[in-house]
Amino acid sequence: MENGTLAFVELTASGGLNPRHFSLNSNGSLLAVANQVSRSVVVWSREIETGKVGKQAAAAFNLGPGELRYVVCADNRDLADSCCCDLAMFSGWQNDG
Repeated sequence: MENGTLAFVELTASGGLNPRHFSLNSNGSLLAVANQVSRSVVVWSREIETGKVGKQAAAAFNLGPGELRYVVCADNRDLADSCCCDLAMFSGWQNDG
């Protein structure tokens, strides 16, 4: 909103079990979600103007030996025009062992 307050946009599935963390790319057109229990990272397209989540752009499943805790966009490359997202840019599992 123009005055800086937040407004509800939508409720949508994360693509896995127990979404724990999310990260946006530098221009906000991609949303990466870390799903803790399913140990997956799912990357979604995102409409910048409305904030609505679009189609799945990429996914990786059965990551790491431990539960997935967070996902971080590792650099500021603009992936808006990419058809396939480099999942190496979205990482962050932590082994509890």
